[in-house]
Amino acid sequence: MAHSPFLLLSNLQGFWSSLLVIFTCFTIMIKALRYNFIENYSNKPKPKPKLPPGPKSWPIVGNLPEIKVKEALRIIKKYHDPIVQEKIKQWNDGLKVDAEDWLDVLISLKDASNNPSLTLEEINAQIIELMLATVDNSSNTFEWALAEMINQPELLHRAVEELDTVVGKERLVQESDIPKLNYVKACAKEAFRLHPIAPFIPLHVSMSDTMVGNYFIPKEPNLKFISFSTGRRGCPGVMLGTTMTVMLLARLLHGFTWSAPPNVSSINLAESNDDILLAEPLVAIAKPRLPSELAIPT
Repeated sequence: MAHSPFLLLSNLQGFWSSLLVIFTCFTIMIKALRYNFIENYSNKPKPKPKLPPGPKSWPIVGNLPEIKVKEALRIIKKYHDPIVQEKIKQWNDGLKVDAEDWLDVLISLKDASNNPSLTLEEINAQIIELMLATVDNSSNTFEWALAEMINQPELLHRAVEELDTVVGKERLVQESDIPKLNYVKACAKEAFRLHPIAPFIPLHVSMSDTMVGNYFIPKEPNLKFISFSTGRRGCPGVMLGTTMTVMLLARLLHGFTWSAPPNVSSINLAESNDDILLAEPLVAIAKPRLPSELAIPT
């Protein structure tokens, strides 16, 4: 049976990451959101938006004002708002008393006067931030890791060998296996080191009086916020993102034998001119290597 090249980033890992984050936030399966899988995760490469050029040294800066952020947020809110509002109603009506997911935690937070700590707008913002930060970051790191490993088969072989030793071929990788998958974790971290998810550190101090939403931020405050640092102001999603990335990498290395497409000697690792992703989405041959009954767990 011939194996067709499988386009990765545009479908599989993005969909997989979305499932995990949606369940973490909402405790519901993706079908409840009525997402159109065929429309959003087809096998066709998605054309990159035409962005105006920026300064040579900082190409993304010139693009930021033109990116349609509001339109993207409108689409996200169309799916999220009904779920958030329904959950708030359940809490207000006394139908929920225990927090089952991240959304429940945000809704149930109370201040000293037993009033809700967060408004509906603030809850929505927190959920959207978690969705946006988690799905693409882990997916992009995985794509870079697999591209690098296909070009270096000895690394791929060693990772698969570790998976077969720790997990075997009679079951799928579980989260409980991660502490023992030292080499797979090292591959994921090395991919992140070689190909960080952001091209530069965002601005972390206000140079002039600024309004963000309804919040006034004075110029030159004493507090400076540097994202992805350490300590109390470190990335709050580092554990979730790392676990998702390692699980995705481990599951797909364990479940399939990977190779470059026919007539392709190696994967092109050139970066895109618009961001720091691969210039062309990763295309590879995936051949199942586990028993067929594991494909659809009961």
